[in-house]
Amino acid sequence: MLAAMTAAVPPPVIRRIAIDGDAGALALTAQAWPDIERPIQMAAIAGFVTDGKKDELVLIAAHRESRLCGALLGQVLAGRAAMVWPPQLARGEQQAIARDLLDELHRELRAAGTCVTQALLENARGSAAQILQAAGYQCAGEVLSMAAEPDSFPDHAPRLDFDLEPYSPAAHDRLIRLLEATYRGSLDCPSADGLRDAADVLAGYRAVSQFRPELWFFVKHDGNDAGCLLLADHPAQQQLEIVYLGVSPEHRGRGWGLALARHAQWLARQMGRQKVVLAVDAANRPAIGAYQAAGFAGWDRRTLLVHDFRPVAKQDAPST
Repeated sequence: MLAAMTAAVPPPVIRRIAIDGDAGALALTAQAWPDIERPIQMAAIAGFVTDGKKDELVLIAAHRESRLCGALLGQVLAGRAAMVWPPQLARGEQQAIARDLLDELHRELRAAGTCVTQALLENARGSAAQILQAAGYQCAGEVLSMAAEPDSFPDHAPRLDFDLEPYSPAAHDRLIRLLEATYRGSLDCPSADGLRDAADVLAGYRAVSQFRPELWFFVKHDGNDAGCLLLADHPAQQQLEIVYLGVSPEHRGRGWGLALARHAQWLARQMGRQKVVLAVDAANRPAIGAYQAAGFAGWDRRTLLVHDFRPVAKQDAPST
């Protein structure tokens, strides 16, 4: 009798719905965020709708007749990437629905040209991580968020043992080549290196806040490109963000990371910003040491999971 009753339960219908089309589904997905973050995330979603960018948010819902069974939210990012939050289920629903939600989200993201998705989780061993890993996500490391307050900002421009050259659109290809050079031997999430080409990564950096080319710099030494400093301004939060700081391998170990971090703080003081923020691989001890020397302190730590959508290269068939 029980088996017959279970078999009679119809499977849910899983489909994409408009981000502003089902308040219940959106409220369920919000359970993926910590309580302190939920109002901020919901305000950000409202901003996407107001700014005409709601198509960048992919809301997947599972309904059995009129009952909401589960929901999942993803965000399409610049540079063929996407952010995914763990699927959320209504009380009493089976975990299999979570995998079906992810499968549908992945179909939508592939159709949008995404080649890699990522998720940031508070608990690396919780049920959310297990669901994502069962769907093909791999742990790429721990991400440490750090911030520096105005009392650590320098009172005068720091001394630099190199030159800084502002970015210009004409130097775009040059910056791509430089990024590739700085990635060699990098300790920042090395397992995720190569999932996207440098042009896509740069597009993602550019999409952080409103792009201001005067806040992107080439690091020059003896007339040659030796690194870069890419900053993003967040005026509404009164923050300046170090989006990327990289030095080519042959120039590492000279204290340039610390000097560039101090330069970012100096710019923040000049701009009247109240905080400089960044994210770094928690295993990258040299970088963390440099940031701590500049007055940065960690305030959050998350596990990074990534899913590579790129097709697996086929092996050449053996000759006969």
